[in-house]
Amino acid sequence: MVDKELAVKLRKRGLTYQQIAGTVGCSVIWCKKNLVGVKQEFADVEGQVDAKLTAIAILEDALMKLRSI
Repeated sequence: MVDKELAVKLRKRGLTYQQIAGTVGCSVIWCKKNLVGVKQEFADVEGQVDAKLTAIAILEDALMKLRSI
C-alpha cells in the first residue's frame, strides 16, 4: 500500500513524481493521479536539495518507528 501522506509531504517539498515514486514505491502514474492538486512549496534547485533532505529525515523517522515494533 502506498503511503499517500508521505507522498504528499514529498511533493510539497518539491520532489518530482519520479522521485516520489522511487521513494514510496509506487508508479509515476499513481503520483500523477493522486498528487495532481498538491502545490509544490519549492520549485527551484535549492528547494529540491532541501526536499531531498526532508525526505531522508521522514524516511529515517519511519524506519526507526518500524524497528521499534
